[in-house]
Amino acid sequence: ASIAAAAAEPAPHAALEAEMVRLLNTDRATHKLPPLTFHPGLARVARGHSQDMHDHKFFAHESKRTGKVGDRVDRAGIAYRACAENIAMEFTVAQAQANLMASPGHRKNILNADHTHIGVGIVGRQGAMLHFTQVFIKAVVVVDAAALPAQLVERINAARAKKGLRRLVVHKVLMRLALEHSQHAEKVGKPEPLWLEDRIARSGRKWKMRDGAYFLTDNLDEVVACPTAMSRRYEEIGIGIVQASFHGKFRGALWVTLLCAQR
Repeated sequence: ASIAAAAAEPAPHAALEAEMVRLLNTDRATHKLPPLTFHPGLARVARGHSQDMHDHKFFAHESKRTGKVGDRVDRAGIAYRACAENIAMEFTVAQAQANLMASPGHRKNILNADHTHIGVGIVGRQGAMLHFTQVFIKAVVVVDAAALPAQLVERINAARAKKGLRRLVVHKVLMRLALEHSQHAEKVGKPEPLWLEDRIARSGRKWKMRDGAYFLTDNLDEVVACPTAMSRRYEEIGIGIVQASFHGKFRGALWVTLLCAQR
């Protein structure tokens, strides 16, 4: 059977695959980590790779036919921020999972706190040596990028209040300029402060002092904690946020532009 056909057929070892997910999540729980959510699409990707290894008698993450795990997940149309893969050959699910946990690299994938979803694919004749593939992803979280700036301003002001710093006031021009820069960064694939400086000059607005900070992130805590946001010099703030394409190079990360100024 072809890899594609094998992946499309009903899973002959669905019960074993479910048992491996259960054991894997038990291992995570032992280390106080949340369970990974089973993802049917990832299971199909995992089964396809196990079938490929079984049929073509190799044992590796990279296939001459399908490439690396990221290639396989991309081809399946599954959006992710990060992905990883474990493979094993064993007679039983329990022994395969135990061996993976005993291997530092595989254990790291299983206990990765960033991972959110799992797919398991098992191929082979029960009672004989089985091929196991585990595919992990950190899923893309779809955000309301239009609502995030106001929420982030409130978080920054709450953090400033704890430090005894004055509240920053939202400035419409700074908000517009920040958004334009984040949109530009998403388009060209990088922040361009000189491009932003030109836009600021064209706006005709002047401030005694201002500063900008630029992020490509999915952790807005780093924006809240950055020196620009926590500076006592500034009175006004503007934030622009754009979410990157889910299937492009930056896989749903957030382009954040933070502008702070003194009138």
